[in-house]
Amino acid sequence: MEPPKFQRKWEELCRSFNRLEHFYNGLIDNVDSFQGPKDYVLTFFRVGYELKEALKKTGGIKDFDGHNGMVENFVNTNPVIAMGLDITNQEKHVDLQRARSGSKIGEINTHIHMFDPSGKDRTELTVEINNEPRDCLEIARENMKAWKKFLLDTDLIRN
Repeated sequence: MEPPKFQRKWEELCRSFNRLEHFYNGLIDNVDSFQGPKDYVLTFFRVGYELKEALKKTGGIKDFDGHNGMVENFVNTNPVIAMGLDITNQEKHVDLQRARSGSKIGEINTHIHMFDPSGKDRTELTVEINNEPRDCLEIARENMKAWKKFLLDTDLIRN
């Protein structure tokens, strides 16, 4: 039997986070373009958005449904989750008019730091939040903690 959609999205979010973390740790180095690192970040936040939508449509959990349900309340009151959704919406709509987080979301920037003459580098990604750079991996890490706590608190996953 196929697991519920939200569970599949949670598992996809975990895999996406692991890829992003592996990339930051230098364990993935066959990125096909300069934009490749940005794809890891955008995929992570897009899957987080899809998780939210899947949770809202989970059958049998009436409190999750709609704009006034438990899921929307959670994402609107959790600053880091709201920021992740804003990053996705910024990318989707190009110009985000109304941010859930109340923050001004800018572009995701790629920074490459050369460490040795052999060309081994370290790539970091930042996103402008209220005109200040924030590390994308740190925002993703905070998102994972918040989503996991929500899913554990609602008994949708086990530790």
